[in-house]
Amino acid sequence: MVTFIADAAAISVPEGVVDIESFRRWTDTDDFPEQGRIWWLKGEVWVDLSREQIFTHLAVKNEFSFVLTGLVKAGALGLFVPDGLLLSNFAADICGNPDATFIAQETLRSDRVRLIEGADGGYVELQGTPDMVLEVISRTCQKRFSKRKGTPLYRAKLPEDKALSVLAHLQESCGVRQTGRLVGVNKNTVIRLAVLAGQHAKELHDERVGFSPQHPRSAVR
Repeated sequence: MVTFIADAAAISVPEGVVDIESFRRWTDTDDFPEQGRIWWLKGEVWVDLSREQIFTHLAVKNEFSFVLTGLVKAGALGLFVPDGLLLSNFAADICGNPDATFIAQETLRSDRVRLIEGADGGYVELQGTPDMVLEVISRTCQKRFSKRKGTPLYRAKLPEDKALSVLAHLQESCGVRQTGRLVGVNKNTVIRLAVLAGQHAKELHDERVGFSPQHPRSAVR
């Protein structure tokens, strides 16, 4: 379990959330937080706990929704959905609730998107590629956290289980090519993860040693 705390709010991400499928399952549980903007973005859980500012965020989002709702309705252009829709795109490896989404009539009739029904009935999720996604970004949207931040896997696109398997093989003295063959990844990926892990270990060592109290018999002076 990983917990993020900011502005008196706490969000815990279960250890089992390791890919887009497990993230989607999490969003359908009672444990999924009602506060905050929480997304799965290319192998990472991103949490935004900042409050939405009135003039640079809420008013902007409301204006977009007001205008686009009228245009779509007047021209029978398709479906415009405001904040609250769960959007999942497996090809892009993203899942979350955008500020608004538009799907044209032609797209609705095609196989580009699928409407997913919830357990209690009614459609609650859109899978695929809509025609427009709105996400308002204001200067107050600053408290973003990644579940992997502070670990060697931060910004790594490899699934967590494979990345950990690579590091475990290296720890057991397997060579680069052997590790890549056994885990099923490119040798360059093995090298990159080894470098990241080494850098992280060095930074952690320097931080711990730097703050460790000195001892007369210690090797650290």
